[in-house]
Amino acid sequence: MAIECPACESENVQSIKAIIEGGTTRSTGYYSGSVTGVSSSGNLGGGFTSGTTYNTSKTDLARSLEEFLYAGMPQKPKKAVVVLTTFGILLGLVVPFTLGMAAIEVFTAPSTICTLDGCKPNDKTLMSLLPGLVGGVPMLLIGLASAIGLKKWLSKKKIYNNEYPKWKKWSSERYNNYFYCHKCGNKFSQ
Repeated sequence: MAIECPACESENVQSIKAIIEGGTTRSTGYYSGSVTGVSSSGNLGGGFTSGTTYNTSKTDLARSLEEFLYAGMPQKPKKAVVVLTTFGILLGLVVPFTLGMAAIEVFTAPSTICTLDGCKPNDKTLMSLLPGLVGGVPMLLIGLASAIGLKKWLSKKKIYNNEYPKWKKWSSERYNNYFYCHKCGNKFSQ
């Protein structure tokens, strides 16, 4: 018994797997050559080059059916986010720590400093912390924003790790069990 399209009852159907595999061409090429040139100072130079090229081309139908298979694929969170947020968190922690150490020094310092030249008032006051506070508050906010960003990234990663295996199984079943009708464009499973 031939497979028929449930929408138009045409027998002009083919498995999606066969269309994608038949409509995909992979090729490899090799190149080599020499390069020569003259620099602005008049020196002559050159060298040899060689390498391999890899190319994959697909028919429009194979490409559109791959898009059908990859629909709904969960997006993997970018690793660069972790690096940037970790840097932001460290930045946000270092500045308040430094300010805290400076505050301890200000509040524990004696009110007068006596040397061999005599006694004079200590100029380390709360006002000496002001430049640090002005710079430190934005850094602390950057650290907090980075911590929130890291929390969101971890949440996305957890969702991805949970959803990707389900999607992969679902997509694999579609790849192996779905058919395409060349008459009406319907995609169906048997």
